[in-house]
Amino acid sequence: MNYILLLLMVSLLTPNLFAKDQSPKSMKMIKNKDGNLMVDYRPRPPEMMKNKTGKYIGPLVAIVDELEEKSKLSLNRITTRQFRLSLSLLEKGTPIILPRTFCTKERAKKIDYLGPIGYQKKEILFLVKKGKKNIIKSYNDLHKFKIGAKARTAYFEKFDKDTKIKKVISFDDLNMVRMLVANRFDAMIVIDKESVEVALKKNKIHDYEYAEYKDVKKIWNYFAIPKNLPQKAQLQKTLEKMVKDGRINHHYKNSKIPAPEFDGTFKPCP
Repeated sequence: MNYILLLLMVSLLTPNLFAKDQSPKSMKMIKNKDGNLMVDYRPRPPEMMKNKTGKYIGPLVAIVDELEEKSKLSLNRITTRQFRLSLSLLEKGTPIILPRTFCTKERAKKIDYLGPIGYQKKEILFLVKKGKKNIIKSYNDLHKFKIGAKARTAYFEKFDKDTKIKKVISFDDLNMVRMLVANRFDAMIVIDKESVEVALKKNKIHDYEYAEYKDVKKIWNYFAIPKNLPQKAQLQKTLEKMVKDGRINHHYKNSKIPAPEFDGTFKPCP
């Protein structure tokens, strides 16, 4: 009895003694024994997505393959990390390349970027249940409702910094669409329409539509890297040549997807 009481007292006084370390440094999947750079893939259809066999395909995947070959570097593909973890690891200096990461002033304080490979104009939409598209007709209408948003995602500056909007945070599209159906919020902000509609289809959700209000954002397509990455100059030089030689357009055309526009300059972030 005394032994049991002692164990109970120790566990109460030191609650982390028996807890499994969940910090990023403790996770086995972050170890990269051969020292190669890692590339983190995540579903971003149609530019980066899994086929029926579970293999990642799309123009961004083809660009990474060519970047590896032409820069003469070995890249390890990682497909198990969610975006928020990849971003957190980048901020800690983990040698990762994260394709198609939006540039913001806040992010640029902690991470660096390759590219851009061009820019795309994207509609920022608000998904609602069927029959409710009229509830959000203007930006100010967002203050009347709970809005679902993904953790650590950059949408547009006004929305991102607006503390008056009641935001309900989730970690991925699958959970967000389920939360919408469960009435956890009234609308969810959408920057990747294709990705969200894949999640809707997977959950067999059909009774939805997009609100009248939307915003259009010019998004530069960067590859995120950690600060002070030794291979940055080599990778940037290779990527710039691929852009100028039309290789980016080639890979998008092969996937039958509109290529990012390029204005002839490599816009630094921010």
